[in-house]
Amino acid sequence: MSSNTDNASARLPSVDAILRWPHVASLIERYGRSATTDVTRIVLAACRDELRNKRNPRTDEDTLSSAIENVLRERAAPGLRPVFNLTGTVLHTNLGRAPLPQAALDAIALTARGASNLEFDLKTGRRGDRDAIVEERLCRLTG
Repeated sequence: MSSNTDNASARLPSVDAILRWPHVASLIERYGRSATTDVTRIVLAACRDELRNKRNPRTDEDTLSSAIENVLRERAAPGLRPVFNLTGTVLHTNLGRAPLPQAALDAIALTARGASNLEFDLKTGRRGDRDAIVEERLCRLTG
């Protein structure tokens, strides 16, 4: 590493200093301190790599804060997203198969809001089997 690169790298703000910037402090509130610290280190490492490769990255507060926010937002985004099935295949296995009816979505949301009897037998008051909830229905359905 050349001395110019050493000097430029030494002028990068510290992780601690960046975490005190107002915009980054708001990111800590939104995404948590640990995640924001990890991403700040990643962004600074990318800046150091650019310096090693003789590039001149922008390292001002606005640029670094935006870069940190972009990575945090990307990491927090849900992995599954709605898409249009324009393949012509009605039940496409790569696209989540068939959409659920509203009644099923409502039932899922109602149960998912709190505790449920997933592995608890309400009749005996003891630990149950998660398959027991659907066993009788499956037997009836399949004969």
